[in-house]
Amino acid sequence: MAAVADIDAHTERETAHRLAERKFRSMSHLEPIVATRRLVGMLSRKGYSPGLAVEVAHEVVKDGDIGTDLGDTG
Repeated sequence: MAAVADIDAHTERETAHRLAERKFRSMSHLEPIVATRRLVGMLSRKGYSPGLAVEVAHEVVKDGDIGTDLGDTG
């Protein structure tokens, strides 16, 4: 139990982000909403909080979408 207490929020977020990025590579062909939903589900099953899972999934999908590299246009 002490090991879990030693993980800070920053480390948890980085770990979730790396995991989501790896998974996203195999689903980048999907519509963004589908990829986001699947990433949230995967992170939730791994034990990440719903809020963190949603934030990280949105970041990864947005960063992985070539159309948004220059910023949001809509």
